[in-house]
Amino acid sequence: MRWISILLALATVLTLLSGCAEPPAEPEPEDFTLNEELEATDSTGVIRGVVVDASIVPVVGATVTLEGAGRETTVDENGAFGFGDVAPGSHFLTVSKPGFHAQQAGVEVAAGVDAPPVLRIQLLRDAATAPYHAAFQFTGFMKCGLSYIALCGAAPEATGDMFLATFELDSTPDWVNVEAVWEGTQPTGDQFNLNVGATPAGPDTTFATAQGPSPLLVQANATTLAEAQVGTGADLVGRMFVWEMEGTGIDDHTGQCVPVVLTTYCQGPGAAVEQEFTLFVHAFHHYAPPEDWRFTDDPQAPQPA
Repeated sequence: MRWISILLALATVLTLLSGCAEPPAEPEPEDFTLNEELEATDSTGVIRGVVVDASIVPVVGATVTLEGAGRETTVDENGAFGFGDVAPGSHFLTVSKPGFHAQQAGVEVAAGVDAPPVLRIQLLRDAATAPYHAAFQFTGFMKCGLSYIALCGAAPEATGDMFLATFELDSTPDWVNVEAVWEGTQPTGDQFNLNVGATPAGPDTTFATAQGPSPLLVQANATTLAEAQVGTGADLVGRMFVWEMEGTGIDDHTGQCVPVVLTTYCQGPGAAVEQEFTLFVHAFHHYAPPEDWRFTDDPQAPQPA
């Protein structure tokens, strides 16, 4: 008898476990709150529907177009949409939203029917246009100036400086935030330059700049980034320096002929030496953050709407 009791207890436990393992039932269209203001007439009908993704989550903000009628509506926070005053007969709907593949659906409309079957449309995400953001971090080290090789017109070489960083992006973003952060440790104080541009990072490839104390912020929109070919042949470049800033005594000697090896340009008691800094770069693809968003204020990057 004791063994029978044990077996019955095990059977009960297994039954309970199997019940817990069952996946939750998918919500039916009726579970979503639908627009109850739509009313049919003797000569017109209504269309009611919901738009969800593969996880049965409402695709809020999707656009639903009633083809041939020139009418559009937006999916609400409950995933629902609807059209009133629709002529009886066959109609086609197109549903779209950035980051998803557009979907079409047919529906039959009957006059005088206020509560027709609810149409459920599922949108699948499009990886090529889905919104996402990429984050980068670079810790640099500014020194007194630049050094040149002993050839007139030759390009400068860094002499221990790590004042310039490149960031490779897989496509042109819609928005970029570049923030420079440091703790001033030099006689010049805490005033520095932040330049943002595209490779090769010369004067002609800089498209945004900021000057002042930490933190410095530079922003660029899709138009600026596309014109600089960032993400389509050029890398994003962030550069920190102190050239020609008041009180530093450091001049911009790039492009000049310097016929000596390893010549630096540090003039005056205010020359900056060995200043550490960090660049935080956030590139937003297929969406843009609020213009007042700062990583230094809120490390949680905003998500697409």
